[in-house]
Amino acid sequence: LGNEAAADALLEILRRDFAYRWSRLAVLASVAPTYTRRVLKGVLDQAVFSHATDPARLETLEGLAELLGARASVTPADVTWLVEQLGSDLSSAARVALLDGLAHGLERAGVKPDLTSGAKVTLERLIAQASLEEMRALWRVTRLLGLSESEAQRTALTRADEAAANAHLSLEDRLAAVRLLSLGSTGVIPRLLGLLDAREPTEIQSAALSGLSGFRESSVALGLIEQWRVVSPTLRPQILELLLDRRAYHDALLSALEEGRLQVGELNLDLEQRRRLLRGGTAEIRQRASKFMGDEEYSNRKALVNDWLAKLPAEGDPTRGQQVFLDACAKCHATGALGHRVGPDLTGVAHRSVEDLLSNILDPNMAINPRFVASTLETRDGDAPTGLIEAESSDAITLLQAEGKRVVIPRREIKRIESSGQSLMPEGLEAGKSPQQLRDLIAFLQQPPR
Repeated sequence: LGNEAAADALLEILRRDFAYRWSRLAVLASVAPTYTRRVLKGVLDQAVFSHATDPARLETLEGLAELLGARASVTPADVTWLVEQLGSDLSSAARVALLDGLAHGLERAGVKPDLTSGAKVTLERLIAQASLEEMRALWRVTRLLGLSESEAQRTALTRADEAAANAHLSLEDRLAAVRLLSLGSTGVIPRLLGLLDAREPTEIQSAALSGLSGFRESSVALGLIEQWRVVSPTLRPQILELLLDRRAYHDALLSALEEGRLQVGELNLDLEQRRRLLRGGTAEIRQRASKFMGDEEYSNRKALVNDWLAKLPAEGDPTRGQQVFLDACAKCHATGALGHRVGPDLTGVAHRSVEDLLSNILDPNMAINPRFVASTLETRDGDAPTGLIEAESSDAITLLQAEGKRVVIPRREIKRIESSGQSLMPEGLEAGKSPQQLRDLIAFLQQPPR
């Protein structure tokens, strides 16, 4: 809407309904390019916004700043105006919200508007006294504007490198440091990789992984694979996606499989993921991948499965199978009210075929959900309990062991964490079992839930 009266009406709606996301979006979609500055100024004129710390007001500021930045090719002088406003009396959170919004907008616009000398002085002054979180936001904007990095920024990067690894700092301060590190040069890659360690809070690991995704160096792929078994299981699917998304990383991934540093089962590749290796990239990559997987099922004990499948009787006895389950499976699996829910719950497997169930019984490492990969936690007093990582907090890790036993270990006592790359369920369940016993077990599992 292209007049002052309309802009002022939208401003009043935004001041009144800022807490409602759809109202905010409706206002942002209605503000004409020439009046974006007017609306943002009207919001900042209220102290409840300029000194804001609550999410709704901060999102309002970020949204308006993004809109202004996205329109930089139409109203470039507005960018200079906003940069000058950043030096006014604002809360740190409000300043960061405006900077982040401006950065998003400039990324969308794809232009680098010229700043006045006064605006550049404002940025220099802010950089000289910025916190790590403010420095991160300032760095993004100055980079998008094509401004040279200052000595103060390089000094801040050194501070961030130290703070990111300092377990005595608050989680918030460490996260700010990791996010700032992510804007550095390739020299920060080793630090970010080192933070991919289950001894670190999950939030720190996640922020480090996000930062690493901004680099395309081969050292990132090699480092991600090196850290695979020490990173928290919840992050492994994201690491796998990054390794698969970038074809330049496929060689490193397949080399790790060929050298035994990774097992194909622990990757838990679905069909689409396997096909990225089997059908994408070079002929060499496709050929190497085909040694580990196919377009359908894959199993490192396929010959054994086929041998046992030929031996199985046509029918099984569910009653006898229940006893086999109680003797061999119930310590870590449950079906209905029987057993312990440590590994996958087997209550809903009645629809699965005899061959499918037999394959999973004989080859538990065929494809492993990251949640069910066993991990060993070496503690400073010499203990090394093994189990599934059930829960993580910034202070402790909870291991789930057979029969539902839980072991809570404070992070400060953990010396090392390493994934085995294997299921908690061992191979060799068939040892000492007759074909009839395995068929009975399968018949029990195929009973509808009761």
